[in-house]
Amino acid sequence: MLVWLRAHAVLFCRTYWQERGTKEYELIYGEKPFAVLAHGDELLQKVKDIAEEIFPKTSRHWGQGKINPATWAWVFRQVNQRLRDNA
Repeated sequence: MLVWLRAHAVLFCRTYWQERGTKEYELIYGEKPFAVLAHGDELLQKVKDIAEEIFPKTSRHWGQGKINPATWAWVFRQVNQRLRDNA
């Protein structure tokens, strides 16, 4: 059990599924989300605004109480594409 906990540890509380979504994104799309965008407070605010608009379009999959990694990857992709289109 301790081996699994170490392998799946995250830096911040309640970010496990987002971290898994990032890994899923990398597996599906072959790049890190937001890698080509200039990072900063302005980008963070844009990401937050777009994500708040997209989240009502998501759903929890049957039998899961939280948004799963594949759905997080989709959300990250939608945000990433909108930011690239507006850049």
